[in-house]
Amino acid sequence: PMTDICYRCQKLGHRSNVCPERKQANFIEEVDEDEEKDEVGEDDYAGAEFAIEEGMERITLVLQRVLLAPKEEGQRHSIFRSLCSVKNKVCDVIVDNGSCENLVSKKLVEHLQLSTEPHVSPYSLGWVKKGPSVRVAETCRVPLSI
Repeated sequence: PMTDICYRCQKLGHRSNVCPERKQANFIEEVDEDEEKDEVGEDDYAGAEFAIEEGMERITLVLQRVLLAPKEEGQRHSIFRSLCSVKNKVCDVIVDNGSCENLVSKKLVEHLQLSTEPHVSPYSLGWVKKGPSVRVAETCRVPLSI
């Protein structure tokens, strides 16, 4: 019988989506506010209520859009936006069910003074933003609650 071959590490016995050498979280730069408005409209949360505990400061830092395909109306349903708590700060979180990377804004890491570690095998993401590629050289474990 055929065994699974991982396309990430080229080893037998598992697939790339469960590869033990899979990366953690990565850093990218944030986008302009004009691009943020294209992703999620203000009407998306009309009538919604969010409970923010007293003493929690709300901060918003935006990641640049990482959709590979051209913008289509159907893609709006595959992006989920919610609030989360990181170190007693309320932050926006966007989950794209088509994404294969976990990204956190470098500004968020600096603002909340989260600890980082050097990446075991640094690499570049050329499709995250226009222009030169973004070098991923650090990882960060973000303790969040939704």
